[in-house]
Amino acid sequence: KSVAMRATFPAASLFKMITAAAALERGGLSTHEPVRFRGSDYLLSRWNYLPNPKLDRRVMDLSTALGKSCNPVFARVALQNLDTPILERYATNFGFNSEIPFDINVETSRFNLQGDSYDLARTAAGFGEVSISPLHAALITAAIANSGKMMKPYVVDRIVAADGKLEYQAQSSSLRYPILSSTAQQLLEMMKETVESGTAKKHFTKLRQSTFRDIEVAAKTGTLSGDNPKGMYYWFVAAAPADDPEI
Repeated sequence: KSVAMRATFPAASLFKMITAAAALERGGLSTHEPVRFRGSDYLLSRWNYLPNPKLDRRVMDLSTALGKSCNPVFARVALQNLDTPILERYATNFGFNSEIPFDINVETSRFNLQGDSYDLARTAAGFGEVSISPLHAALITAAIANSGKMMKPYVVDRIVAADGKLEYQAQSSSLRYPILSSTAQQLLEMMKETVESGTAKKHFTKLRQSTFRDIEVAAKTGTLSGDNPKGMYYWFVAAAPADDPEI
């Protein structure tokens, strides 16, 4: 099976896009909402996942946290502003546990959250039992770039005969509407932080001096080990130009 159609890969921090969408729409948070936490940006354990006013001396807003992929911040957002049913609902809205209608058979991305508050915190930050296919990852990113409308994917755009006659033209159709248009716009703005000051900044430093000087990119990275097949996985999804996406 094509790598793009396999859904055995851990979604990792790509799932933070889902958590952020839920936080904006249902958690009452704004993009620059300050969140208090403790520990490093990536440490998430039973020591630091629960709020503690006396120990939580670090503060980061939601937008910066998405760009830097700060795990404890997203854990706190889930615990303080969301809950398991809400996170599950948004995973469903974005197409997890549902078949993707496509010209080629594609495996179903899976979301499973059954546990305590620690499991909720870990899942929201990207460490849960969530698997995804590259095709689905592209669809989620495209939905955010497309004002919250997820389109049905297809392979063949058009077929033109030797004499120039158009024999076939694919018709685009919507698949689902996971988030509001306003939420999608907020997410795109937040995702710009990934390239400007976050986890992908170093990869774009030289590019910004040449090819991408005038192009803003909205992106999200993800890094996590998996076991099918066993190894480390590195994700990068993006939309550009961020103000009016075409790619």
